[in-house]
Amino acid sequence: MRYAVLLFLFLANMQLSVMAQQKTDSLILHFWDSLYVSELVAQDKETELISFVIDEMPAFMELLQGCSSTSLVAEAYSSVMAKAEDAGAESLWYCMRDMAEDYFHGSNSSFRNDEIYIPILERLVASRYMSESDSTRYGFQLKMMKKNRIGDFATDIDVRIYRMGHSEHLDGQRVEVGQKVKLSEVCGDSAFVLFYDPACDHCLHQIEAFRNDEHIISLCKEGSLRMIFINVEPKSKHRGDGKKCLERIPEGWIFAKDYKREVVKNQAYYLPFVPQLYVLGKNMKVVGKGL
Repeated sequence: MRYAVLLFLFLANMQLSVMAQQKTDSLILHFWDSLYVSELVAQDKETELISFVIDEMPAFMELLQGCSSTSLVAEAYSSVMAKAEDAGAESLWYCMRDMAEDYFHGSNSSFRNDEIYIPILERLVASRYMSESDSTRYGFQLKMMKKNRIGDFATDIDVRIYRMGHSEHLDGQRVEVGQKVKLSEVCGDSAFVLFYDPACDHCLHQIEAFRNDEHIISLCKEGSLRMIFINVEPKSKHRGDGKKCLERIPEGWIFAKDYKREVVKNQAYYLPFVPQLYVLGKNMKVVGKGL
């Protein structure tokens, strides 16, 4: 009898969870329904509409944490931009465009998400409001963001190792300081690949945060995670605090240089800012990215 009760409670909680998810998705999809935009309204109250959108945007973003689909968010947001464009509300449209970039693509935004921003970008570049310079800028963003997406296999590049936590064998393959290798040769089945600039204080702080993360250190010791730091400015040198990140390198950590400039010059990866983290699985499949 006790197990029957537990099963009932489990199923009931699961049903409540599904209902809560459906409610959140519905709220996101219909969040902007109250924003009625017509040609007449746009002419008389565009300033009020802009204020409304700015005030409500934080609440909309909070809902995203419980959303089941990134495409749903893009659909909801794009529909507002479509209303503004159809009504000729140019200032409102530009407001929505700028906020989309700030929230979904901004380096300091906790809501940064390429899979939401990409479909919004696709609408942006097709808009009649886009100037030639804006089309070039946002078109470049769209092109680059479609590289190395989550679920894709990451681009393989040549790197030169300049510091390691040890110089022993990696999965039976000897890898040494000074050696030129393919990124795929040192990633293993799971890796954190951080693109960084040694002159960037934020990059160095992030590396130090990794060094102090006990879970990461434990995974590295077990051999189930590789930490690979790729210097995208190979001519620059570590100075001051930067030298600390090369001291006491934990086992399994690799510092390497993009000596061919494939990342920046050849645009193998999109780095709108550094540091930029890619989480790679088996065969360099992208399973996450951020920072």
